[in-house]
Amino acid sequence: MGESKKSIGAISSCRYDGKELTVSGSLSNDASVQYYGSKIFLYAIPASAVPSYDLSELSPIAQTGFSTKFRISADLDRTYAEYFYLTVLDTKEGLLPIGGLTAPAGGQVSATATNAVSAIHGADAADLFET
Repeated sequence: MGESKKSIGAISSCRYDGKELTVSGSLSNDASVQYYGSKIFLYAIPASAVPSYDLSELSPIAQTGFSTKFRISADLDRTYAEYFYLTVLDTKEGLLPIGGLTAPAGGQVSATATNAVSAIHGADAADLFET
């Protein structure tokens, strides 16, 4: 899938409480009208697969019905920190991203990742790689 498709919404929070991952967000006004009735899926993307992941090789970890403001949750039986999370809308045109990749901090709201390096537990990636 990659990052070539334009986002049709925004992610407002991504939380992990030690058992459940919850992503909240909203669809743009245009997307709400154009894709009314589509399902929303949540995918776990292995960190090792970023940035060249292919959603056709993965299964969603959760799904919910259409809503312009949504909240989707999944019980996790994996190490949540080894994954990024992507919320998509399943449309006739294919899977369209709602916001970008997100990475939760345990019990905290995390920022939406703009790329894999900047999402490392909310830390400034430049500080991590300086020697």
